[in-house]
Amino acid sequence: MNWLDDLLKEFPEISKAKKRLQYWQDRYSDLEKENRSLRDENGEFEREIKGLKEQLEARGGMKGFVEAEGVLWKKKPAGGYENHPYCPRCKLPMSPSPPMLPVFISCLKCSFNAPFVPDNLKRIISELPE
Repeated sequence: MNWLDDLLKEFPEISKAKKRLQYWQDRYSDLEKENRSLRDENGEFEREIKGLKEQLEARGGMKGFVEAEGVLWKKKPAGGYENHPYCPRCKLPMSPSPPMLPVFISCLKCSFNAPFVPDNLKRIISELPE
């Protein structure tokens, strides 16, 4: 037996603290491994998304559109954007609903609702990139 074992016998709290410390060191090590794994997986997803976006652009699916606020905005040939958003699913113009007292903006074909209210249209359009 060495002096440390003798000390641990005299002070059981130290032994408990040592076990607790070892637990947290192991937990930290596990979390570092998980973090590395998740970063690698995230990098793979980012590369996949980039490839899919390139494929979509190559097919002309997003040509003339900018995505913002969860919907698409069509650029005007003379500059600026149209005053209404387009559905990200159907690529069709969306309209305020109900017509008399618009509460939301929706696609008439697939019923997709924009994640903002009609009152925010002018602000959103003014913040779109040129």
